Amino acid sequence: MSNIDLKAQLAKQMLGYLHNELIKDANEPTLYRLSYGQYEVSSYKGELLIEFDTQKPGYSIYYGFMITKNGIDRNEATKINNIFVPIRQHLEFVLKKVVYLTDGIYNSRVYWAFWLRCNDFDIDSAKKHMEIIQDYFNQLTISKYNVVKL
Repeated sequence: MSNIDLKAQLAKQMLGYLHNELIKDANEPTLYRLSYGQYEVSSYKGELLIEFDTQKPGYSIYYGFMITKNGIDRNEATKINNIFVPIRQHLEFVLKKVVYLTDGIYNSRVYWAFWLRCNDFDIDSAKKHMEIIQDYFNQLTISKYNVVKL
């Protein structure tokens, strides 16, 4: 069996675990997403979401805050990372999970300010965590952080 066939088989198995809860993205046919709202954090607009890419099934199901902005380069990524340090630290403490940042991997339009991996394809756990993160972001909109719900 070729590597492409194995990747396709893994993607099919993982989609079976999703129970049709993630919605296929209209613009990117290999992506499945579930949105938990759009926010602006210190002038960076992004979305809280769960995502699965059938072209990259080895990445598993992941979730977090994805920023969409033209012109993201190394300097812009550093600014984003610095803004999100306290948010990532808080989420690691509350969720008791490793919260990742995009480290050296970015393109000019999309950047994950933080993301978490779904263990064992447990979509219910990912949804529970996203609800906690969403509540936290909603609380941040009225706190000292520059967060706005869009």
